Amino acid sequence: MNFYEPEGIDLPTNADSLDVLQAIYRSSKQPLYVRMRAAALALPFERPKLQATAIIPMGQAFAERLERAIERSAKVLNHRTIESSVIESKARPQIEIPPHRSMVPDRRFRI
Repeated sequence: MNFYEPEGIDLPTNADSLDVLQAIYRSSKQPLYVRMRAAALALPFERPKLQATAIIPMGQAFAERLERAIERSAKVLNHRTIESSVIESKARPQIEIPPHRSMVPDRRFRI
């Protein structure tokens, strides 16, 4: 039983793994699931991932900017702690929830 059909794939002797994957997913003689798997494996090497980048202006050290960011974060965290303690000190009304009675006509739920 042969799951992989190598026919239709011509590779040069110096082909790397990306060349092999590209040859497999471009070959119309391969089954679709094999081509899809090869395309999925090759994708990270063909298209760059989107990611955030920081642009730091000239003349400012990274450490200085990091320290200022940490100070700003601490202010926000302290502010949230104060607000949450004020909210927790207020009395909240208690709501009684009656037990749920099933609407399913089942003998297990009969009284």
